[in-house]
Amino acid sequence: MIRVFRFFATFFLTLLLCGASFGQGNDASLSGTVTDASHAAVANARVTARNKSTNWSQQVSTDSSGSYAFLTMPIGTYVVTIEQSGFNTATAELTLETAQKGGKMWSCR
Repeated sequence: MIRVFRFFATFFLTLLLCGASFGQGNDASLSGTVTDASHAAVANARVTARNKSTNWSQQVSTDSSGSYAFLTMPIGTYVVTIEQSGFNTATAELTLETAQKGGKMWSCR
């Protein structure tokens, strides 16, 4: 009887620990604001994030307040590019870790 109890206790503990490890995830997020030299919002700027090791990329546009957000991104090192007609292209490299909520403010010229 004790042997059966130990088996089930070990079994359920293993299931519990496995479930907890799945909750960690391998994603991060990135958000920020794009402004011009006078700190006015730059709407409809194209923001592209490309993972350097996998070449995975995602693209969003800034809203009317210059804000952008990538809600779910695989962890890794990214090259982020901001493009908008009338402005120079801005590029930066950053690394996102597991469950990190990264932020990057940009000033376009």
